[in-house]
Amino acid sequence: MKEVLVRRFMKSPTSFSTFGFGKVYMTQKNCGMDNNTVYAMKIMDVPIEGDRDKYQRECYVHQLCCQFPFLVALCYTFQTKSKICLALDYYPGGDLYHLLRYWGKFTETAARLYLAEIGLAVEYLHQIGVIQKIY
Repeated sequence: MKEVLVRRFMKSPTSFSTFGFGKVYMTQKNCGMDNNTVYAMKIMDVPIEGDRDKYQRECYVHQLCCQFPFLVALCYTFQTKSKICLALDYYPGGDLYHLLRYWGKFTETAARLYLAEIGLAVEYLHQIGVIQKIY
């Protein structure tokens, strides 16, 4: 993450997650009207020719998710010589896995809320063709 463009756009990166083909950093925007807004910056290595589809799909899915409240929205995207950067909404509560580990178990009310949100999100992803039903 030593690219000049990334440093100009964002400040104070803190790595908080790793996934299949990159890392996610919590960072603040360094300029513009949303200066100091906290984002989750997903940074991936620029793919070799054969792997481009999965990176393009990742960007496409995040763009589609901008229109649904229970999915992480893509706010900015840019590319350097060696990295693809996606600035996503940052949710300070973390993901469901970490919340469950922190609380140990959910109340019935919280479990119903999270289950309803997950159900609506999965339904939306199915409607836009990101996931398919398998019978």
